Amino acid sequence: MAQAQWGSKVWQISRSGIRRLDGLKTGYAMQTETNADKDGESPTQEVGYELQSVSFSTSYNMTTGTQDVRREFESWKSLVGKANPLYIGGAKFGPDKLQLISVDLGDNYIDENGLMRWADVSFSFKEYAEEIQSISYSGDANSAVYVTATKADKASKKTLTIE
Repeated sequence: MAQAQWGSKVWQISRSGIRRLDGLKTGYAMQTETNADKDGESPTQEVGYELQSVSFSTSYNMTTGTQDVRREFESWKSLVGKANPLYIGGAKFGPDKLQLISVDLGDNYIDENGLMRWADVSFSFKEYAEEIQSISYSGDANSAVYVTATKADKASKKTLTIE
């Protein structure tokens, strides 16, 4: 059984190699707003929850089953922005989907021939919120005047005919 899985990426200890998920960290926080109202209102109000974050690392090593450490890192770079559920021990961990926000190459060893023999790679994920992803805007990002519907939103809108 896999230790963890996110999309096609699997962490497991098996005869073919060792890929462990290390240093799991997550955060779940309340979102607040501060106002300067002096009418007896609390200056800080709860407005919801921040998007949940998850991060962890793994080590890729040619001696423990990773065929090409550099290619493995490159494959992760192509997944930045993608969202999938994260499973740990066969059970979903965290929100429905986590979007890969960043992948970072840490300590590594490159031999005299330029071959990356091992590397520590860390991953940062954020809760994927589809409704946030579908909003597009043009112009000043600080003004709601410029927020527009996506093409998919416009295509799904029905026209009302009044007779």
